[in-house]
Amino acid sequence: MENQVLTIDVDNILEAKAPKLRKMLPSFLVKYVKRIIHQDDVNDFIVKHKDLGALDYADAIIEKFGAKVDVYGAENIPTEGRFVFASNHPLGGLDGIALIHVVSRYFKNLKFPVNDILLYLKNFQSVFLPVNKVGTTGRRAALLMEEAFASEAQMLMFPAGLCS
Repeated sequence: MENQVLTIDVDNILEAKAPKLRKMLPSFLVKYVKRIIHQDDVNDFIVKHKDLGALDYADAIIEKFGAKVDVYGAENIPTEGRFVFASNHPLGGLDGIALIHVVSRYFKNLKFPVNDILLYLKNFQSVFLPVNKVGTTGRRAALLMEEAFASEAQMLMFPAGLCS
């Protein structure tokens, strides 16, 4: 039962986010999506690292992919205060993870507004603020965003896609 809570299931996500679309999709297409996103490999990683907090989880992902992250201009990163940054990470998930990996070295109290579908990654729930880009943003998500702005969070990172 515990693994069901932790793992990614394309069928369940489609059913929760787009039930009408799910009913229309042929099963071979759903199987194809599961294969191209490596659902089984992702779930193995999630189960293996289920106890890691968000920042350590980001580090584990960087290590898993063997990504090399170079930081230039670190001396320009402020060490005090609260900040809102708008960022662009055009390569998708891994560069967003790299951003968490780097920024967490300087700021421990981070919040990242993200597409609400990313909340299925349970390890990141403490740093992710959900934004529904397709439908309406629910009251709970709006309250979380308002709380983040009013909180002691040192930094809010806005991916460019959420700024438009």
